[in-house]
Amino acid sequence: MEVSSIMCVPVPPKSWLSLLVDEASETEFRRHRDLLSDAQPPINPESELALALEIRAMLVQRRQRMTELAALNDISVRLSSSGSFEGVLRLVVENAKTLLGVDLAYLGLVEDDQLAVLVTAGAITQQLPTLRLPLNAGVFSKVVRGAAPFSTRDYQQERRITRSVAADAAAAGEHIRGLLGVPLRSDDEVIGALFVAKRSERQFSADEESLLSVLASHAAVAIQVHRTVERLQDVAAEQDLMAAWDETFSSIVSAGAGLEPMLEALGRLVSGDVVFTEGAIPRSEPGAKVELRASGRIVGYLHLYVDDYPVGPRARAISRIAPMVALAIESDRSALEASRRSKEAAVLALLTQPGQDFAALRHRIRSAGIGEVDRHRIVVFSGGTGEPIDSGALRQRFSDVILVDHDGYVVGILSPASMESVMSANCSISHMGLFAAVSDPVATDQLASAFDSTRELADAMAALGRNGMSVPSDLAPYSLLLSFAGRDRLKQFVDERLGALLATEARRNIPLLETVGAFLETGQRPSATAAQLGVHVNTIYQRLTIVDGVLGTGWRQTDEALGLLLLIRTFAAAQQMEAVPGTLTSAKTLERNHVP
Repeated sequence: MEVSSIMCVPVPPKSWLSLLVDEASETEFRRHRDLLSDAQPPINPESELALALEIRAMLVQRRQRMTELAALNDISVRLSSSGSFEGVLRLVVENAKTLLGVDLAYLGLVEDDQLAVLVTAGAITQQLPTLRLPLNAGVFSKVVRGAAPFSTRDYQQERRITRSVAADAAAAGEHIRGLLGVPLRSDDEVIGALFVAKRSERQFSADEESLLSVLASHAAVAIQVHRTVERLQDVAAEQDLMAAWDETFSSIVSAGAGLEPMLEALGRLVSGDVVFTEGAIPRSEPGAKVELRASGRIVGYLHLYVDDYPVGPRARAISRIAPMVALAIESDRSALEASRRSKEAAVLALLTQPGQDFAALRHRIRSAGIGEVDRHRIVVFSGGTGEPIDSGALRQRFSDVILVDHDGYVVGILSPASMESVMSANCSISHMGLFAAVSDPVATDQLASAFDSTRELADAMAALGRNGMSVPSDLAPYSLLLSFAGRDRLKQFVDERLGALLATEARRNIPLLETVGAFLETGQRPSATAAQLGVHVNTIYQRLTIVDGVLGTGWRQTDEALGLLLLIRTFAAAQQMEAVPGTLTSAKTLERNHVP
């Protein structure tokens, strides 16, 4: 039996070139060297191994650079595209984690003297993503304030930093050991920092620091672009807002719509109620206040019922709108003042110009705004002294009546709507110390003559000291005798009943008429009369004896006493009014009542 034999032919080892092509590991390169050393005849491969490893290192480094360049290119593409700001930052952080072969990467921005962590990759706790730290402690201080990269092999043992409890707690939660941080720069300003970390000790190389700095520069560009876009968007939004509100308020002004539509539009602008006040708003009042000025003076204030004063574009819009509101207020006031003066002129013409034709009367009634009715009432306010009275207080109290200052009086024509407000204000008029005479209803063509009699009624009220409000029936006897037509009759009554007493009074220089009036007013009680006149009661008895001798004793009887008291009061009022012919009648009184 023939036995065949099989020869084992050794497989030739790979060449150095093939190992490089296959991207073999360093271990495979060293195994290949050992195979060459065992060959027959033996070969010394050490020099070849060193060259091969050097070539391999170069290839690995180039592959790494290609990976880094691809990542940076990806980030650049994202920066130039419409990708979100947060998305670009997250891409930077994730690439930093991958390219540097670390466990954790995070990026923070400077906000109000703090560094706020904005984006993380690889975090295992919630502490780091919400971390805000002051810039004067920890690694943040080294990187941001120092404006330079900083690295440590082991954060837990690092002694070159000022410790921060919050930073140490976050680092402990993430098990951070090796740490590298670089600043984010925008021009010459450090706006944040980019960090990478290992959960084991690691010394970062200069190349790794350079790579992280390049990534940080991309992040800084993204932040700068984002902030620029935000500013441009804010400017565009503000311009749009300003244009819209300018158009809104310009249309209100051009339409002459007045103040109320402006306040409503402002309310929509600030999302709250807006009220105009003429006086200053107390500091204790909630909300915001805006001062309104026109022609260099304060015309009022806007009270904005909002939680906080608007800021940014809305605040600037209010600043632009406030002068328009002030001018609208001034315009409204001017228009109201012009309207008031026109109505006052119409009222005064109706009261002081008798004999007007019907068409002129109708025109002036419409101008006065008192309503076209068949009959009207006149009101005359007097202070009783002949001096002008405070018409402003009356206009404020009776805002629905057109009141006119005329010859020391304040006069007006009452519409049916305003009649009730005047007639119900007797107490207010009394408290103001005024005398208000209201005429009976008269026809339009009788307003001028009714004005004279109503003014005389006001004079009679003042002469009698009867303040408040009265109508003709309240003072019928007095007003009749005190009227211009009744003055001669009053003189006749005085001569008939009091002539002898007045002559005796003048001859003996004793105030007999005053004594009789006080005696009758106090119920014919001598002691009360003495107290009222401030004399001794015996003096009263002596004067009454003289009066009895002149008038007889019958003047004390009830009917005679009432008539005598009425005559004495009327005579006293006439003297005060300077209306009794032959006594104190003045040229002004006669002229006012058209006496030649």
